[in-house]
Amino acid sequence: MAEPAAPVPPSETPRVVPILGCDGFLLALDSMMRRGGQGSHVSQTIAELDCLPDVGRLTRAWQNFAQDHPMLLARLGRSWTTLLPAWKVPPADAKHRPPEIRLWTEANGERSLHGAEPIDSLEELCARLRHIPDGKRPPFNIRIDLLERADGTAAIVVTWSHLLVDGKGVEILLAELSRYAGDGVDEDAAAAPPAAQAVAAPKSSSIRDKMQRSRAFAQHFYEMAATKFSSMSGPKPRPSKIYCRVVTLNAEDTARVNERAAEMTNHLVNTPFFLACSAYAHARAFEARDMPAGPQIITLPIQTRPKGGRGPIFQNYVTILFFRIDADKLESVKATTKEVQKQFAQMMRNKLDTSFSMMLDLMRWIPPRVYSFFLRTQMRGEITSFFHSYTGPFSAGLESIGGARVVNGWHIPVISTPPGSGLFLGEHNGRLSLSMSWREGAITEAEQDLLMDKFIEGLLGEPAREVSTRLRY
Repeated sequence: MAEPAAPVPPSETPRVVPILGCDGFLLALDSMMRRGGQGSHVSQTIAELDCLPDVGRLTRAWQNFAQDHPMLLARLGRSWTTLLPAWKVPPADAKHRPPEIRLWTEANGERSLHGAEPIDSLEELCARLRHIPDGKRPPFNIRIDLLERADGTAAIVVTWSHLLVDGKGVEILLAELSRYAGDGVDEDAAAAPPAAQAVAAPKSSSIRDKMQRSRAFAQHFYEMAATKFSSMSGPKPRPSKIYCRVVTLNAEDTARVNERAAEMTNHLVNTPFFLACSAYAHARAFEARDMPAGPQIITLPIQTRPKGGRGPIFQNYVTILFFRIDADKLESVKATTKEVQKQFAQMMRNKLDTSFSMMLDLMRWIPPRVYSFFLRTQMRGEITSFFHSYTGPFSAGLESIGGARVVNGWHIPVISTPPGSGLFLGEHNGRLSLSMSWREGAITEAEQDLLMDKFIEGLLGEPAREVSTRLRY
C-alpha cells in the first residue's frame, strides 16, 4: 500500500480574494434563494466506492488538505480597497480545529465503523445534509461524510458551497484528497499548488475596454429578454425543499447515447445534443400542462477552467451561453439539436462566451439584491426555462480514494425556484448518470416521471425502458 503523500508546504495566501465574474451571479442567486426561504446555494457530490476506505488515511489527508488550503475557512465580506465582494481568507498558519469526516453506517447492515452513526440510506443522508439550517452549518465551506453501506461498499458525500467552488472544482478536490491519502493519481487530475488556488482573476483591462467587449452579449441578452417564456415553477420565488432523482445508464445504453449524439452533432461535441434532450423533455412536460412547448430560454454554463493538469479548485470558472428555442424547433430531438448547434456556432463566431465573461466581470460591483432584481426584472421574474449542464467524465484520472476503488460518481445540483427544475448529466467509466433536481411544489410526481422518461427517450431515441433509480430524495 502506498504511503500517504507529504502535505504541500503552506504558502502565503492573499487575505482578501475578490470574487470572479460568475461568482457575482451566484452570489445574487444565493441572495434570492435565502430571501425566498429556499436556503443557501449548497450542492453535493457523491463518489461510490467498492469497499470501505482506510478511514485514518482519509481523515489525515482531509486535515492536511484543509491546513494547506485556508480558502476552506474563508468568509464572504467586502474589500474596501476594490469595493468588491471578496473572500476573507485566514493565514495558512492560523490555528483552527481540524475538519472531521463524519462517519455513518446503514442501519440494516453490520456495523464495522467504530463510532459511526446509523442512518437508513444514502438518500436519507444526502437529504439530511442538504437541509441543515444556515445557522448550524460547520465553519468549513466544504464538508465530507463517509457512509458504510449494508452490502460492504461505501460512499463519500461532499457537501459544498456553490459560492466558492463548482462541480469540476470538487472533482479536482477529490483527486487531491486521493493524492494526499497516498493513492496514485493521474497528473491531469491533480490540482494546482495552494499558492495558485485563490489568486486567479480576470486579466486586467480598463472599464471602457470591458464595456466595449461586453457590448455583443448585451445586444444578445436584450433580444433574449424580449422573449416571453415560462418555467415549471413560475416566476415567484417561494420557500421549498430540494429533491433529486439519479439514474445511471448501463455501458450498452451509454454507448448508444454517445453514438446517437455523434450522429446528430457530426462527431463534434455532445453538449448540444444533451441540451436538446433536456429541452425536448421539458417541452413535453409543458404540453402536458396545456402550456406552449416554447419558446424556451436556456442558460448553459461553459467551463473556462484552464485545461490540462493541476488546475485550480476554488471559485467558479464558467461563462454562460443563452439559447432561445422556439416551439417549432422542439418537436423532435433532431430538430432541437440542429437549432442548438446553429446558435452555438453563431455565438462562438461572435465570441459571446468571452463577451459575457466581460459582462459578468463588470457586474461584480453590483450588490447581490440589486443584481438579482435587475436580472429578474429584465426576464419578467424568470431566470431560465430550466437548469442544465453536462460535466463530462467524473474526475478523470481518479481511480481510488483511501485504498477504495471509485466505481461511480455524480453531482446533485441545488436549483432555485424559478425555474424549479433541472436535468443534468455526468459520466464515469463509460456510464452516464442522469440527475434531475426539482423544488417542492414546482412539478408533480407524474411530471417527475414524465421529465425523466422523456429525457431518456431523447437520449436513446426510443421510449424509456424500466430503469433503476439510483438515488431519490
